[in-house]
Amino acid sequence: MSLERAYRMRVAHAEAEKRENIRHPISGDEMELGEHDLTLAEIMQDKEKQEFFINRYLYSEKPDDAREIADALADGTMLSQKQTTLLETVREKFNIRMAEVEKVTERFTPEEVTRVAEIDPRIKEILGKIGPEKAAEFLATQFQGLAVSDKRAFNRMVKSMRTVHEVSTGKDAVALDKEITETLSSHRISEADYFKAATSGLTVETKANLDKLVAEQFGWFRKSVDWATGGGLRHRGGRELYMQLEEQQKLVAECDKHRKSIGKVLQGTLTSDVNLAIQKYMMEGGNLEEKKPKNTVETIADYKSIKDDLNSTQSRYDQYLQSEMKRRRINNIAQQPAILDEIKEKFADQEFKKQKRYTAIGALGALLAFLFRGRTKDDIKNSLK
Repeated sequence: MSLERAYRMRVAHAEAEKRENIRHPISGDEMELGEHDLTLAEIMQDKEKQEFFINRYLYSEKPDDAREIADALADGTMLSQKQTTLLETVREKFNIRMAEVEKVTERFTPEEVTRVAEIDPRIKEILGKIGPEKAAEFLATQFQGLAVSDKRAFNRMVKSMRTVHEVSTGKDAVALDKEITETLSSHRISEADYFKAATSGLTVETKANLDKLVAEQFGWFRKSVDWATGGGLRHRGGRELYMQLEEQQKLVAECDKHRKSIGKVLQGTLTSDVNLAIQKYMMEGGNLEEKKPKNTVETIADYKSIKDDLNSTQSRYDQYLQSEMKRRRINNIAQQPAILDEIKEKFADQEFKKQKRYTAIGALGALLAFLFRGRTKDDIKNSLK
């Protein structure tokens, strides 16, 4: 029993140490992995997670290793001990990254995306097309893909969002908010009236509006004092509110500077396919999903299928040739070399066009490029027997 207790204590200590090392990327608080504490089997057996893990994240960290591992898995080759160890190391980092991405995208609220749109024209265009709720949801989804493949973009986003959080919730902002609340209360001014008076920002008009707002709350005694001092009482109250507004706008400007950086990162997700999906939703409604090319290669199984297809080119040509001979009623194609050449030309053309339709990014994109490198229509035709 004492030994069992020691084992439990060791596990508890390891868990506590893990939590200590995993921090919320924005607030810095302790964070648990939760549903993101995944095994390699759980990652690899989920198409989206596998694509994120091998094709994007591992490729961004170790491009050569990612290509070799993906190719070995596609061929069913046993991984080396070095490759197995690397996968385990990267798995832990990947799980943390996915947990961090979730916390970052939780900040993609309609309100926050609207604030970014106020200073970023391209994000503003998206809001105009699909509204803040859908824009927040869609941009969060697009950012997930960027975050696992582009460490710099992810770190820029985290740094900017952390600064906005620190400025918005820091002691200066809290103290100023309290100060403004107390000032409004002392002058018996509602927040709604205050916001309305300050609509034009830091302008002469706002100064006048605040002076007037302060005066409107005066009783008969203050009105008489204000009259006797040539408006001195209203000017003093209005000036206090205006100075607080200036301090508030400085904090807003600091946040906006970093929201501009957030907007630039989000712009990196706006590919032509993404913009087409937004346009399609704008016109038709339904599900807002990125329109991917038909033959996009995203998983190791997709890549394996293409390799198998490539290795069976000759057998497929043999079937195609027999079909063409039957259709044309030819018994001995060897006696008609011109027709045989025509059949080879047509088959090679079909194969080359099919080859060009395959698209991929990351590790699979690199493997696909290598697979088809220099494979022209003439190469295909000349390889046929």
